[in-house]
Parts: sequence; structure tokens; C-alpha cells
Amino acid sequence: MSNIVYKINNSLYLYIMIFVLVILSLSTLFFNYFIIQNDLLKIVLDIRLPRYIVSLLIGAILGICGCIMQNITHNPLAEPNVLGIASCSSVGSIICLFFGYSAVIGGVIGSMLGLVILSTSLVCKNNSKISNLTTYILLKGLIINSICGAIITLILQISQAEQLPSILFWIMGDLSYTSWNTTLYLSIPLILSLFIFYLKRGKLNYLWVDADKACSLGISSNNLKLLLFVIVAILIGISTSQVGSIGFIGIISPYITQYMYRNFYKNNMAGNLDIINQIYYSAVIGALLVSISDGIAKNIIYPSVISISVITSFIGVPIFWKILYDLHKKSYF
Repeated sequence: MSNIVYKINNSLYLYIMIFVLVILSLSTLFFNYFIIQNDLLKIVLDIRLPRYIVSLLIGAILGICGCIMQNITHNPLAEPNVLGIASCSSVGSIICLFFGYSAVIGGVIGSMLGLVILSTSLVCKNNSKISNLTTYILLKGLIINSICGAIITLILQISQAEQLPSILFWIMGDLSYTSWNTTLYLSIPLILSLFIFYLKRGKLNYLWVDADKACSLGISSNNLKLLLFVIVAILIGISTSQVGSIGFIGIISPYITQYMYRNFYKNNMAGNLDIINQIYYSAVIGALLVSISDGIAKNIIYPSVISISVITSFIGVPIFWKILYDLHKKSYF
């Protein structure tokens, strides 16, 4: 009975936290209400509402991708930015822009290339060797990010002056140029991916099962991982091509979800919460965090607007450090 009560209390804390985040998120629509009084309804409907919806969609995508990558690699540090996937997507978008092609195509191709580079050894690696895998992921992500940084620097140096603002937009991450069309570009792949996750919900938990054991149950975990890799590549590619690279949300969202259950579920680092529920919770928390971060970025030094990545980095770096500290205490590396 006490365990049931404890589980309910943990769920209640999570719901209360989500409710508070929802209130804070919605309040960003009406920041500076007393400063902007002329045509407030038009400003909200034509500018702030689509930007708010895009922030929710981007946060949900980043939260989902972070949750999937962490469950595939069995590593709480796995996230598109840390692994270099977002950097590859940014490079793809920037190269396509430089040559006058669609940034969306470049973003998807770039993120897929990043996943191919990363997955060559991850998919077949023994998942039980967590300590080796943790260090390996960080080092490989560092290499990919360094190479992408060098390519971006080269493109910046050879670009024309009129191309620099667009390139900087993809490097820093910004929601200033969003519109109702952007909501359509983001919502369709997000809804389709959630539908696929729902159809595969019974197999998702086998990501934590040894490949040989999963095969004995008639489930190919490698094929499932490959499908998830492709979905992550498409989602990251499309999101980066629309708003640029936004870091740390893929770490923060799953961590908050898992933190609320950590003391009750002790079987593994990700908790014993069903992966499909992890995905849903991470999507909701990620959406709310990005919308709140965007509200802060717009209003902290009003009327100037700073990059949303600055806010998410200030939030994410302490959490990233906390995860590293916890892993070190548990001798994960």
C-alpha cells in the first residue's frame, strides 16, 4: 500500500510541475501586455501565437529525440546536440543555403549523415558495457561537433555579406522568422512519428533487452533501432532547418521525467517507466521548456531579442553537469 501511495505522490509531483510549466508557458503570449496595447489581438494572432505553437512543436521534437537516443544508447547524456546530429543538420542546411537550395533537404540529409556516422558502431555495440559506451559517445560527439564547427567557420569566411544573417540564424537558433506555415512543416512529421511510436509501443521496451534475448522473442532490436534512428534524423533535420539548432532540451526533458520516478523505479538509469510514456512526458516537458525559454529570450532585455539557445544553455549546462556527477558517483566512467 505504501508503495502505491508513493507512486501516486511521484506522479502528482510530475503533474503539478507540468501544470506550473503550462501556466508559465501560456503567460509568454501576453508578456509586455501593458507596453504593447495597440493592435494587441493582431500581434498575438499573427506573430506571437504561431511563434508560441512553433516553440511547443520544436520542444516536443527535441524532447522526443533526446528520449529515444537515451533509450537506444542506454545513456542519459545522449542528445542530438551532444552527439553531433544537430551540428550535422546545421551544416547540411547551411551548405544548401550557400548554394541556393532548400534548407529542409540539407537539414534532413545532414542529420541522417550524422546518425550514420554515430550508429556505425553503436547499433552493434554490446549494450551491457555502459562505462565504455558513455565515454565513447561523448568523444565521438565531440569529434563530430568539432568537424562541423570547422566547416561552418569555413563557410562563414567565404560567404557573401548578405548570406551571413541566414547562416548565423541556423548556428544560434532563433524563432523570430516563424509563421503559420512553419507550424504545418513541424506538426506533420511530429504527428506521424507519434503515431509510429504508438504502433510500436509494445516493442519499444525491448530497447532495454539484450539483442540476443530480443531475437529469441521474435523481435529484431537492430531493425527497431534503425527505424528510430531514421525518425530522429528526419525530425532533427526538419526542426533545425526551420529554427536552427537549440541545445540541451533533449537532455533536460527526459531527465525531469526520469527524476520524478527515480526513487521508485531503480532497475535502470532510465527508470522502469514504459518508454512510450517517457516519450510522451518528454515531449510535453520539452514543449513547455522551449516556449518558456523563448518567452524569456524575447523579454529579458526587451525590446532586444537574444538567441533562445542562450537561455536553454543556461538551464541545460547545470543539469548536464549534475548527470555527469551522478554517473561518476555510480562509476559509469
